[in-house]
Amino acid sequence: MSVQSFLYIRLFNDAATSDTHIKYGQRIFRVHEPILACNSPALETYCASRREVIGEHATILIELQAHSCYSAAHVEAMLRFFYGNAYNVFEISPPDPSVNASPAQQELSFHLRVFIAATVVNAPECLTYVSGKLESMLDEELFTAESYPLIVQFIMWVYGPLVTAVEEQVKKKLREMAVEILVNKWLVRMVRDGLGWVLKKLMRKYPDLAIDVVICQNELGWD
Repeated sequence: MSVQSFLYIRLFNDAATSDTHIKYGQRIFRVHEPILACNSPALETYCASRREVIGEHATILIELQAHSCYSAAHVEAMLRFFYGNAYNVFEISPPDPSVNASPAQQELSFHLRVFIAATVVNAPECLTYVSGKLESMLDEELFTAESYPLIVQFIMWVYGPLVTAVEEQVKKKLREMAVEILVNKWLVRMVRDGLGWVLKKLMRKYPDLAIDVVICQNELGWD
């Protein structure tokens, strides 16, 4: 971690120096307008418009609309990335043993929900970071494991119920990310390993996945 990132992290949620509050549900995050502006063009525009109205020394209040696909914990992770170019999933949201999902599946779900939050506020560097975390997790399974529970879960979330509750631009961003970090590589692996039936089963269930697979096949030059 750079010295700059370390100093920025110390400023996160600092009541003494913050000039902006982000409210999500019952949580309020004390943040700084310049750091928001560096990470999100949408937040930069909003802050600039509010600053013209309330003046230079007043505190800006940003009330993020509650979303069914992410919680305050995911907003916190996004904001921590703004300050330190990273976030620690298990510090923010430790694995819950009562949930019927492995720690890896819970981590995967957490990253996906941060991705949605970052898409809503248009935070491109955070999106790149989260995509990298997801790709690393899925690549490890794709190239070292004999089965693909995380990959199947990822496909089910991105092309299934998770996206039914998001806006079209968010859905589009999720699918673009899925194709970039997984679908084309997984397609090659499934065919090579004779597991095309798994892919076909998922394609029948999720038509959007079938469309993306066909596009990938055309790009790969497969008939």
